[in-house]
Amino acid sequence: MTRMATINRFGSGARPKVAFLGSWGKWTGAFASTVSHDAHNLAIFGGDEENMAIAANAVIEMNGCLAVVSDGKILARLPLPIAGLVSEAATLEIADGLREIRKAMDTIVEWNPPYLVFKACFGASLVCNPGPHLSDMGIVDTENGTVLDSPVVSQSGA
Repeated sequence: MTRMATINRFGSGARPKVAFLGSWGKWTGAFASTVSHDAHNLAIFGGDEENMAIAANAVIEMNGCLAVVSDGKILARLPLPIAGLVSEAATLEIADGLREIRKAMDTIVEWNPPYLVFKACFGASLVCNPGPHLSDMGIVDTENGTVLDSPVVSQSGA
């Protein structure tokens, strides 16, 4: 089961929120990102807490980025120091960095299908979409307008 954590990156002092994602492939590492629509909080995905913590700390140290970790080591990172979303680096450098992120991701998770799962990492906390999504407030069920008490959501919905 894939773990997801969301941390408010704007100083609210709130504790990280955690959820479990089914059908997200087998993870042997972690991915962390501040490109997490709409709030752009820190979102971390992974198979174990140690790699997730290392990925989260890499993102925090860089004031925002994408980071991939496996076996306690950072495999790839793409700094996004302007609001955790933008870089002043040259376009080709950013493209190379994103290619390295994608390549590293393919070594830590079995995607099925590849593009959709990677895209989902950027939208899993997008609470304006239908269905349950993890925010810094907890799991938000937008269809019913509630924040769920439990991180367990059945296959049939909230």
